[in-house]
Amino acid sequence: MTGEEEIAYLAGFFDGEGCIYIHKSKGIPSCLQIEAGQNVLAPLEVFQHIFSGKIKKYHDRKYSNDKYKWYATSITAYRCLKTLLPYLIVKKNDALLAIEYYELMKSQKRVSNRGERATGASHFLKIADVDQRWSYYHRLSKTNRVFVGGFDIR
Repeated sequence: MTGEEEIAYLAGFFDGEGCIYIHKSKGIPSCLQIEAGQNVLAPLEVFQHIFSGKIKKYHDRKYSNDKYKWYATSITAYRCLKTLLPYLIVKKNDALLAIEYYELMKSQKRVSNRGERATGASHFLKIADVDQRWSYYHRLSKTNRVFVGGFDIR
């Protein structure tokens, strides 16, 4: 397979088996995350080889077998979605929304309680910035399925 064929294959795989969502931290939408799950490890290793990210093995009690989940967060998730976007069909709108969210999130400046640009852990977002994040969180949540323990249970 050529590089372009691999990307097209991964986009098709992600259309069927992937999901896109935003994690909350301290009650505020924060980190973009994507994942794809499968019984077979090989396709997920291709995701990891091309985009990095991590693979997690877990045991599915309902079907009594092992399953695997590849996931990526933040900039890795953003770059993956940007690369897959031209080939996505089912998740194209979700990916566009997630890309837009990540770009918005990176453009928002955090400020300290004294008003200057914050460094380290002591930072705050403006109310308007938090409201924008919630807007994306709810819009993306409407397109996604129900999650239990981080796994899609459509």
